[in-house]
Parts: sequence; C-alpha cells; structure tokens
Amino acid sequence: MAGSLKIGRYCMIGGASVINGHMEICDKVTVTGMGMVMRPITEPGVYSSGIPLQPNKAWRKTAALVMNIDEMSKRLKALERKLNNQD
Repeated sequence: MAGSLKIGRYCMIGGASVINGHMEICDKVTVTGMGMVMRPITEPGVYSSGIPLQPNKAWRKTAALVMNIDEMSKRLKALERKLNNQD
C-alpha cells in the first residue's frame, strides 16, 4: 500500500495484496489474497487477481491478452453470427 490511499469502511484486504498509491477503495470491498489493485474501486464487491509466476516475457503477453479478452469475445461472437447467417 502506498501514497495517499483511502480505504472505505468494512473492507478486507487479503494477504500479499498490492494496492497502488493515490487512490480510493469504496466501502464494503474485499480484495482476495494476492490481489493487485491498480485502479480505484468504486463499487462494493469481491475483487480477485493474481496470476501464477511465469517468465516476464510470457507474463507480458498473458497480461495483454487478459486485458483484451472481452473485446476478442465480442468480435468472435460477431464472426460466428455472420458465419451462421451464411448457411
């Protein structure tokens, strides 16, 4: 935990978690163990992260893919619909 961090009421932060500085976490948030909080948390809930250790080059690729999975899923569904409509 670093900087001017503000943690709301009724929050639980799991062991080995990292919280970037100069941000806020709202009330009623749970960050599970090894969680990495890089952005403010504005909605109550349970948040998890943590990826098994791997060489940095592989981790960078994994992180880039994870951040784009939602967009890739949308594109795949659109392609599937287009393909199914050609039948």
